[in-house]
Amino acid sequence: MKTAIYSYQPGGLQRHHLSQEINEAAAGLVLCFGAKALLQDKNVFLLLKNKFPSATIALCSTAGEIYHTEVLDHTITVTAVE
Repeated sequence: MKTAIYSYQPGGLQRHHLSQEINEAAAGLVLCFGAKALLQDKNVFLLLKNKFPSATIALCSTAGEIYHTEVLDHTITVTAVE
C-alpha cells in the first residue's frame, strides 16, 4: 500500500514534495478533509473524481486540516491510498 497527501490549490491538487508518488488512476480510497464552505463546491468532488477515477471518495468537513506537519484552516487536504 502507498499513500500520498495533497493540498487543494485553485485549479488543482498539489502533492506534498515529501509524499510518495502513487498511480493516481489506481488509487482505491481518497479521504478529503476541509472547510465546509470549500467542500460544498461541486467542482471539488469533480476534481477528485477526475484525478482518482477508481477511488471511493470520502469528504469530511473539519475545523482545521492537518497537512504533513502543519495544521491549517479554510483549506482542503487529501490523502490518497493506492
